[in-house]
Amino acid sequence: MRMCNAFAQHGHEVTLYVPVFPKEEYEQVDTGVFRFYGVPESFRVRRFPWLPVKGRSTVYSLLATIHAKLSGSQLVYARDLKSAAMCARLGMPVIFEAHAP
Repeated sequence: MRMCNAFAQHGHEVTLYVPVFPKEEYEQVDTGVFRFYGVPESFRVRRFPWLPVKGRSTVYSLLATIHAKLSGSQLVYARDLKSAAMCARLGMPVIFEAHAP
């Protein structure tokens, strides 16, 4: 959230893609997410389903990738390896940020 806000504050049009987890797996994020993180509503948040099926992370990554491509994104900054790889395969410029080896 803070990174998206920083990009937006520098004049970039930003959309954050997030999975919507079932309540039993993760506390759902409500419309107060900007307030929770203490950032202004300077960018869009686009939610995609986290389906209760095997391979759900791949389904989520595919949905996010298709939306990024169809919306004309000029750069993808990803922390999800599958999404980053899918976007790169479609020829989109990608920056991948890893938080684990």
